[in-house]
Amino acid sequence: MKPKILVVDGDQWMHGLVRSALRDEDYAITTAGDGITALTRALEDPPELVISDVRMRGMSGWRLVRTMRAQRRFTGTAFMFLTDMGSTESRRHGFRLGADDYLHKPFHPRELALRVASVLCRSRA
Repeated sequence: MKPKILVVDGDQWMHGLVRSALRDEDYAITTAGDGITALTRALEDPPELVISDVRMRGMSGWRLVRTMRAQRRFTGTAFMFLTDMGSTESRRHGFRLGADDYLHKPFHPRELALRVASVLCRSRA
């Protein structure tokens, strides 16, 4: 069964970049344009990994990870931030909230693919 990945970003172009970076892998990728939509989709069909921006309308990535980490049903769901917020404090904050990884935009496609594989491997262990 293909690992399910939910990509959350307000920029549709970024959805395409992530899909392109992961095209050689066997993942089932769905997308959402904001945190509220992402949470709804995750509740309907829990992903193995959420890749989320921080700055989005409605519900930020910070709030999304906090909300998901507070629910037992998402205990096995890995969470990765993919954002333009690259300061050390932003990274620390993301990890404190429960992120499994944090990657700064712009990103190298191969690095994203490797990090996704690594996060999924760790979450299955």
